[in-house]
Amino acid sequence: MKRFITLLLTAAMVLSLAACGDNGTTIRNENEKDNVKKDPIAAQYLQDLAVKTAAYPELPAMPSETELDEAFSTIDYDKMGAEAYEKAQDKIWEDWDARSTKYYDALRALRSEGTAHPDAFLGFTKSAAGALLSGEDNVIVSPANLYLALAMLSETTDGDSRAQLLSLLGLDDTAEARATGNYVWRNLYGETSTGKTQLASSVWLNENVPYNEETLQVLAEQYLASTFSAPMGDEKTDKAIGEWINENTGDLLQDAAGNIQTKPKTVMLLLTTLYFKDQWSSEFWADATKKDTFTAADGSGAEYLHMEALPVEDPLSGDRTVDPKARFLKMQGAPVVRFTARAVPLAIDTALKRAGVTAEEIDWVGPHQANLRILDVIARRYHLPKEKIYVNMDRFGNTSSASVPICLNEMRKNGLLHEGQTIVCTGFGGGLTYGAFVLKL
Repeated sequence: MKRFITLLLTAAMVLSLAACGDNGTTIRNENEKDNVKKDPIAAQYLQDLAVKTAAYPELPAMPSETELDEAFSTIDYDKMGAEAYEKAQDKIWEDWDARSTKYYDALRALRSEGTAHPDAFLGFTKSAAGALLSGEDNVIVSPANLYLALAMLSETTDGDSRAQLLSLLGLDDTAEARATGNYVWRNLYGETSTGKTQLASSVWLNENVPYNEETLQVLAEQYLASTFSAPMGDEKTDKAIGEWINENTGDLLQDAAGNIQTKPKTVMLLLTTLYFKDQWSSEFWADATKKDTFTAADGSGAEYLHMEALPVEDPLSGDRTVDPKARFLKMQGAPVVRFTARAVPLAIDTALKRAGVTAEEIDWVGPHQANLRILDVIARRYHLPKEKIYVNMDRFGNTSSASVPICLNEMRKNGLLHEGQTIVCTGFGGGLTYGAFVLKL
């Protein structure tokens, strides 16, 4: 049992290095990945050593915002006219919705497979995290990795060792260990256009040690773990192990992977990694970041809706050098409509997602009162009856930044707002800037 504990500590060490940059480990930014020099010899040797390779499930591609931008750039309101432009716009959103739905349906199906034992996993998480974090050292803990590693270890042992491992996991037998290990893996796995979450596991066996083919098959199918048979204490093996770590951590742990050293007496090495990558819904650019109020904005459209900075003049003076018309807000209608057709739904989507609200739960939309065509976009995008879109521009016109508060005030005075309702408000303006929020009454 001591030997297996030592091996498990090795797995935990690799995991902790994947989670932080302490102890001299360099964590590289994902954007640097393409600059990393691969080791083709180690990569090939890794393939040669494989005894059983796990096959990861494939999910449909999730559409990206870049694709959305490209799609909208192909349609032109001025050239197409209102009707054709709106049809093309609807087609773009229909394609986006269909592809997004296909991805999330596949992900839900993947996560609903098999039998789960969440209580056992949660119980282990509480006890393991409490024990490992109770000391004075600053440690990194991933209960998912430890649970998966211990469950896999129970498959390779027998007798008292297996019984102790299963007891620690809160399980009765290896059948439950397989179901729970598979449940943990499936419910963490996901890959979108901007991010990825993946548990990866591998078993490294000394080439002089015989193995059970049936056990390797169980590890591959239930735990998504690949098995390798290699000469231990060999530099080529150490580089192959490092290559496996790099492949499954986005090349972010090259320093740690380069320091792997096996010994001739090593019987088995069990490695687990947890890779997580994602980005902010609105990116931060280091050279354009300052302390300020956070907003969503696209500065490339500043010329479409702006007011010039002009000198202050005495309105009572006859000596005026600036044309009074120059002080008015200037807007180019068509580009602003194109911008809002993309930006407003994205803002509402983000607000709904963060609030945990679906489009079907919306009772009212209190939008910026700029253009009826834009309000039609919102109604069609979320399949809302037009009666749920509050409109007052027919009486007040475009009241700019005051439009959303005026809408809410009128709705309150007219008795349209009631406890329990869900209100979505969205606005956009010069910059171009845009945003949305969800209000639960």
